[in-house]
Amino acid sequence: MPKDYPRFFRWLVIAAVAEWLLGRTLSRSAIFMPKSPLVLVAYQAITITSQLASTAAALLAAAALLWIAGWLVRRSRLPLAIVLAAFVSLSLAMLLYPPSGELALVIHLLVMLALLGMTAVAMRREQSWIERLTWGLPAGAVAAGQLFHAANALQTVLGLPGPSSAGPVFFNLGEILVMAAGILLGWFFVPRSWSWKVLLIAAIPGLAFAALYLAAPAMAGVLAIWSVGLTLFLPWPLYVISLSGWAAAAASQLARGSPSGLGLPLLIAGGYAPQLSLQLSLLLIALWLLAAGRLGPLPAPGISFANPWRHSVQPEG
Repeated sequence: MPKDYPRFFRWLVIAAVAEWLLGRTLSRSAIFMPKSPLVLVAYQAITITSQLASTAAALLAAAALLWIAGWLVRRSRLPLAIVLAAFVSLSLAMLLYPPSGELALVIHLLVMLALLGMTAVAMRREQSWIERLTWGLPAGAVAAGQLFHAANALQTVLGLPGPSSAGPVFFNLGEILVMAAGILLGWFFVPRSWSWKVLLIAAIPGLAFAALYLAAPAMAGVLAIWSVGLTLFLPWPLYVISLSGWAAAAASQLARGSPSGLGLPLLIAGGYAPQLSLQLSLLLIALWLLAAGRLGPLPAPGISFANPWRHSVQPEG
């Protein structure tokens, strides 16, 4: 657990991963299983647990975004703080009012504005181009997913027929970035001296997906889009390598106690191109943690910033 962050960030990761694995993966895979009494009892238990995890994750995600916004306000970084606070407010409003085309479009635009603000935090002149890509590829995938939904929402707002023709282009581009990000993150964040624990953690999800895909490719495709939103239009070995890279990077950063160790599991749990405000919140928090993890410890409260969109923290070492 990074000492610079409140303890509830760790509970958020646990709740988000539980909601993802139980609610969007394991419970939905039950559709392919025989409906014996034991399976039905297990399915009900998993469903109830995942609903509790989803509720806890939603509350903790709102608290985390407000904590980040408060941190930004104390450092005179008001534009990004206002965007995050507005996103939380609209997310809470969506609990009472169904998201119309206009509200959905505003949500997606707020996410894009938050990404722009975080880009100023993450991208620094001292970094190499590979370091920039370790944040840029995941952020680009999130941006592409939001452009996909925003294009369709704009069609609805303008009263134009059918989905946007640009939507599939954004969606496929984002999925390519997700695959590339997993491979790069695994290569960049994992130490060159691979321990057997990291190798095991990296191998298990990749081998499990490969076995499922080879045994039942249709089932693997359905579960992939239900679980993380990917369509598997790329060659399946790329997904195996990328999944192993994501797992290895997350395990390595968690072991180091870096904020990135909390951010990477949240990126996975958030999925690709989500529409629910909870998953969007997870992605925003994850990208902030990933950016902050590359900047070293959080600055002391007394530090001020002349430009609220520019981060001046020096790299570690």
